[in-house]
Order: sequence, then C-alpha cells, then structure tokens
Amino acid sequence: MGGVAALGVALNLGGDKATHNVEKLLEALRDVRGGGGGGKAEADARAAIVALETFFSERLGKGELRVAGTKAAALDASAMKRAEWLGRQYKLFLKRLCALVAGGGGGGRHRHRGDDGGDDTFEPVSPRTTTLALAATMECARSEHPGTFAADPWVNALRAATTGDAFTPELLGAMSSRYFRRVLYTGPHTTPSACYADARYHAYQCVVKLCEETRAKAAAKKRGRREEDREREDDVARCVYDVLANLPREFDDFASGGDIGAKPAAGGDEENFEAMLGLMKGGDIGGDVEERRDEEKAWCLGLSVGEAAAAERAADAAKAAGARRKETDAAVAAATATATAARKAAAKTSPKWKDGKRHRRLFADAWLAFLRTPMPPDIYRKTLTSLHDDVIPHLPNPQLLSDFCTHSIDRGGLDGMLALNGIFVLMTKHGLEYPAFYAKLYGLLTPEAFHARGRGGFFELLDVFLKSSALPGYLAAAFIKRLARLALRAPPAGAMTCVAFAHNLLRRHPGCAVLVHRGPTEERASAAEGALASFASDPYSEREPDPAKCDALKSSLWELKTLAESHYHPQVVKLVKMIQERDLSDRVKTKELPVKALCAASYASLVAEELDARVKVRSIQWFPYDPVRVVNADP
Repeated sequence: MGGVAALGVALNLGGDKATHNVEKLLEALRDVRGGGGGGKAEADARAAIVALETFFSERLGKGELRVAGTKAAALDASAMKRAEWLGRQYKLFLKRLCALVAGGGGGGRHRHRGDDGGDDTFEPVSPRTTTLALAATMECARSEHPGTFAADPWVNALRAATTGDAFTPELLGAMSSRYFRRVLYTGPHTTPSACYADARYHAYQCVVKLCEETRAKAAAKKRGRREEDREREDDVARCVYDVLANLPREFDDFASGGDIGAKPAAGGDEENFEAMLGLMKGGDIGGDVEERRDEEKAWCLGLSVGEAAAAERAADAAKAAGARRKETDAAVAAATATATAARKAAAKTSPKWKDGKRHRRLFADAWLAFLRTPMPPDIYRKTLTSLHDDVIPHLPNPQLLSDFCTHSIDRGGLDGMLALNGIFVLMTKHGLEYPAFYAKLYGLLTPEAFHARGRGGFFELLDVFLKSSALPGYLAAAFIKRLARLALRAPPAGAMTCVAFAHNLLRRHPGCAVLVHRGPTEERASAAEGALASFASDPYSEREPDPAKCDALKSSLWELKTLAESHYHPQVVKLVKMIQERDLSDRVKTKELPVKALCAASYASLVAEELDARVKVRSIQWFPYDPVRVVNADP
C-alpha cells in the first residue's frame, strides 16, 4: 500500500510534474483481486480511489478537465491537449469505479466489460472497497459541474450495483444512510431527514430504465430462457426492490439551502477507512456537529472533496507565508473561484429535480415499471405486504395499481390474501369499483388458508371486510356456510376461528338465523350417520364459486351440530354450544367474539393453555407396588 499511497500523495501535492501518476493509479484499480477486505490489492485500490477522487475533483472544480457538457475554455494547444487527456483518464476512472461497485462482496466471479471492449474478470472485492468506490463516484457527480448534479456517474454506479454479482447490505446501508435517508444532528438528538433530492430524482429514473430493459429482455428470451437467466433476473429484482424500499417517500416542493464545506481526508501511513469515506456517517457538512446545517437537501450544492482540498492547501500555504486572515481568505477564494462562479450560475437555473411534483410522478413511474417486471415469489409478497402503506398513499393516481392487485387476487393462495389490503384501500379510499371483490374473497376461503404463513393477517382482514351489517343476506349466509364447512376439516384453532366468524355474522345478520333453526327432516341413529345424511341432502353447493348461486339460505348449519357432538377439542365444542344456546338476534345481551385473539391461536398455544390450566380434581395416585409381584406373591 505504501507505494500506491506515495503515488497518490505525489499526485496531489507534486503539481503538474506528477500527473503521470494517474495512469499508475488507474492500473491499481484494474488489477484488483478480492482478498476479504485485507488483501494488498484491495488496500492499494482504496488508496488509489482516494487519491484519484481528490485529484479529479479538484481539476474539475478548476475547469482544467474537459468532460461532456463543459464549455470550452480559452486554452492554448498544449493545455487543450492536456485537458482532453485528463478527460479520457477521468472517464476511465469512472469505468473502473463502476466495475468495483458491480463486483463488491459475495462469492463467485464478476465479469465486467473492459475498456478495450473485451471482458475484464474481477474477483469479488470487499464491501469496504465497494462502498468507497460508490462514495468516489458521487463526489465526481457533484464535481463535474459545481452546483449541478451530473447524473451519469450516479446512474451508472447504481446500475452497476443492482445488476452486479453482490448488492451487499453494507453497500445498501451506505447508499441509504448517505444519499437516501440523511440524518439531522440537533444537539444530542438525531432525527431522520429527507434524502438528497437530486440523487433520489435520478435514482428513480435509473430504476425506470432498468426495469424496462429487464422486462424487454425477459420478453425476448421467454422461450429460450435458461435457469441462469431467471436467477439473474430474480437477483436484479431483489436489488431494485431494496433501492425502492429505501428511498424516502416525502414529496414536498424542494427548497434550496446554502452551501456546505467539507474537510478533505487526512493522510497517513496506516489505512484509515473512515477518513477515506470522508464524512459518510455524518453527512457531508464540514466542521463540528453543531455547525452542520440541516437545510441542505441537494447533494450537488455541497462543497466537493477537490474544492475542500484546494481551499485547505491554499490556506496552509498562506499561513506558512505569514499571511493575515484577510489575505488567507483571499487566497482560499482565489483557489475556488472557478467553482464558486459555476455554482452561482447554476443557482440561477431551475433543474427538474427541484420540482416535488416530478418526484411524485417519477415515484409512480418507478413502481409501476417495477411491478411489470418478473420478480421472485419472496419479492412479490414483500411488495404486496407494503403496497397499501408505502406505495398507494403516494401515487398521483392509485387506481393504476388495480390491475396488479386484481391479478394477485386471481393467483389465489397467499398472494391473494396479501393483495386484499391493497385492493381494499383502493375500494374504500380511492373509489375503485370492483364488484367481484367478495366473490374473490369467498374463493380464498379454502382448507389451505389455515396452513398459510400469513393466515393471521388474512383472517383479521376478513373480519374487517365482513364487518358491515349492510351486506346482503345471501352473501352473509354464503360466508357462514363456507366457514362452517371449513370448520369440519380445519385444525382446532382454525375451527374455533370459523365458529367465531359464524357467531359474529349471525349476530350482525338476524335474517340468517334460519340456518340455525332449520334442522334435518328426520332423526338419525348417530351423529356421524346424521352428518353424512345432511351432507348428502344439503342444497348448499360447496364447489360453486359465486356466493350468489350457492343456495346457502336454503341450507342449515348441520355442521355446528356435528362439531358439538363429535369434535375432540373441548374449546371447539364450547364455542359451538354458545351459538346453539344464545339468542344472537338480541344484540343487547350478546356481543361479538374476539376474532383477532383466535386468529393467533395454534397447536402450540392450545397445548400450552391445557398444560397451564388448573385442575380442580386431583388425579388418583398410582399404586406404588408392582402389580406383577402382587399377583405372583405366595398366599
């Protein structure tokens, strides 16, 4: 590391004579081979990143480096040639940074397209190196045109991270805490703040393009897709979801703040990763915590590493020469004059990322594009779980999600259960008309629902959906019959849940009491024989998907009688007899059963309840002697 670090120090302190060190430092980034974060190649790469980041940032701030979109300065031929050469080296630096971001952490090998059109093979590097490469890329994004956010470096790095071999939690955490969810320091307390508006705006744009490309590739390879392609698409979907889930959802109009200063990284023989990262933990505001300004909302408005380095170098030189304070300030101003002028000119413009409405539209475009792409089951269910809280309230037109929610309900199973929240919010708060909602809900009541992972939440939602007493009688009767029939095949906890639902629905809809009072036409010798005969003659059609056509009102609740006479669990029998003995039409003397508590029950909780119950009658003590000896004993 000492050799690379020395090259970096010479590059930034040696003037134009040491400019040739750029190529040597870039070569250190090319020859990176993973070593678990402690290898010499990675240590050299991190030292090279810090040195090149400071060098290019300072040259960009002074206007000595030609990049796309930069106005041509009045330079002579040799200076122009040097500026163009530096521009090529700068582009190469950004490519190497993206390669490191794409190959950070994880197992396996990552192949990234090289600078000569071939394939460069990178061993997976540590998250520390990946995070540092991302931080350097973001410094370049605000250094190219001071006061303006250069989207290409940030978008390319974000694309490399999400499509690379390892989007590590460390990289996601650094991205989220530094650019997505900044933290405000107010004395001893810390409070979350909105993210940098410019970084979020272009992140949404990147997600939209990436999702569209993924969808197009999946459609083109629909027939000839290999298992590797599917796994790759699933990994990209997981990474994109993590990015979307970590982007804040505050869309107030942007209010610009003041400029910020930042101190450069301190040098030293020993590697100091926190110094390399600059001020990643505390934002990019220089000075003590108390001096940090909380009004800053744009990454590009902050002082870049190169400007801070130039200012500190000028201040140190002035102090060494014995200059006074005014002279020192003048020297610092002269060192950053070009960047300051560019920032003032940029302040007069109105970039798109300042418009909060555009952020909301891009938020909608990003989520809609993501929902149209193929995704693995785990991400599909995570999306359904958070849709009603994290996405729908922030969309300009939430009804655009109706197709996704209805398609999820049609899939049935756990996906259908999780989609109920979203479709219900769209119906109740956003005016969505979905006449088939209760028919779809009726179809989700299957024996598999009692064994699904999210059954507790599903039955709690079912209770909310059936809460209204304005439901038609035929619909309430259909749900009562379906739940009573399921109670015969459900585990004890599920049977109690079904009986509680039947109890509450009968109480809400007195017209359905005929199901309880209508009995079999003839008595049977046994409960099993009676149940079999009732099942055979029951006019209720269990296989009919439409609750309006299942003839539930023509039937009777013979299932409850069967449960009361034949079920092995006493709690189920107790609940059933409660329905049979109470007059549920009297809403004053009866109250609804707590469905939420029953939804959380399971075999384990029922066994624990039985074991913890106090026994009123003591068990008979076992005979202390061996019965065999008593029988075989001599008279």
